Amino acid sequence: ERFNLLTENWLPVLRHNGVVERVGVVRALTEATKIRDIAASNPMDRLALIRFLLALLYWCKGGPPEGYGDAAGDFPEGWFRRAEERRDCFNLFGPGPRFLQRRLASDDGRAGRLPATYLIHEVPTGTNKWHFRHATDMADGLCPACCAMGLLRLPLFATSGGQGKPPGINAKPPVYALCIGSSLGATLRHLWCHVEDVGVPFWEQPDMMLPQEGRIPLLTGLTWVPRRVWLDAPAAPVTACMSCGRKGPLVRRCIFAGVGSMKTEEDAAPRDWRDPHVIYETDRKGRMLSVHASDALGAGDAAAGQWSKLLAAVLRAQEGVRAVERQAATGGRGTPAERIWLVGFSTVQNDKYLEALEFNFPFSSSAEESAA
Repeated sequence: ERFNLLTENWLPVLRHNGVVERVGVVRALTEATKIRDIAASNPMDRLALIRFLLALLYWCKGGPPEGYGDAAGDFPEGWFRRAEERRDCFNLFGPGPRFLQRRLASDDGRAGRLPATYLIHEVPTGTNKWHFRHATDMADGLCPACCAMGLLRLPLFATSGGQGKPPGINAKPPVYALCIGSSLGATLRHLWCHVEDVGVPFWEQPDMMLPQEGRIPLLTGLTWVPRRVWLDAPAAPVTACMSCGRKGPLVRRCIFAGVGSMKTEEDAAPRDWRDPHVIYETDRKGRMLSVHASDALGAGDAAAGQWSKLLAAVLRAQEGVRAVERQAATGGRGTPAERIWLVGFSTVQNDKYLEALEFNFPFSSSAEESAA
């Protein structure tokens, strides 16, 4: 069982005619203008998949080619030859390289072994409260597609899990803001920009650790995984996936271990990393800090008013204003952007309370005037 993400039909997409289907990664990219959006109910999954496809674009093609700004068609299949040549990087199972996974020589099959459902935030594990979803560790499991989805969530939404289990590169999960177009292709074109240092993605170098100081290359920041994961092979009995409900052989256990402390030395310069999709604000000390979703448990109004604060943060941020003006006026890539999409994730004590949220702010003439 290899389950290669490039060719297996695992990625859920919504066509413009309302049809929902699952396709492989290369097909999602080469038919991107024919796809309306990612067909996942959880905004964390939609965001993770868009960022994964964007990272593949950077890895295979670098920055946008010259004269690309007026293009509006599908991405040519020839652009992804690099992915085909390194298809072993995208196997979910097997003895060789695996997608976003790594295993140490000291792993004896017992170290850090936990239920595979640890990959999906909304599935209860251990002694967490069950509420409306009941799960039994090691008995319930995940299908390969949901395992891939859980791995893709880790760079964006992993929280601190105790000693040796750091959060993702953005620390406490921030609010992410993306300009969304009329198709998946349009969205990727809006987000795909020239960068000075593309770097190496985690799937190509799964033993990478974050440098103590200096600038973090783009692909390192987009794909770095703060856990050491190694999935068991899918096995019988054939039952329903605990995340999506599809029936098949499931992955019930995995190595889910820490990678060690990622804290920098006290006398070292801080890492230089600015996530291209995170909202930042400057505090009174001149520090650039990311904006976070509110904790509904600690808010008198259950954080009902945070949408207005988040929109104000987008418009206050200098880069955010420029993005709104550019995307609302021209779309930057052939067609105008339709909306700004915000995705946040809030947590209390990592598992006492979890909430994924999203807000959509459509572009309009009044939005343009407000941005200006």
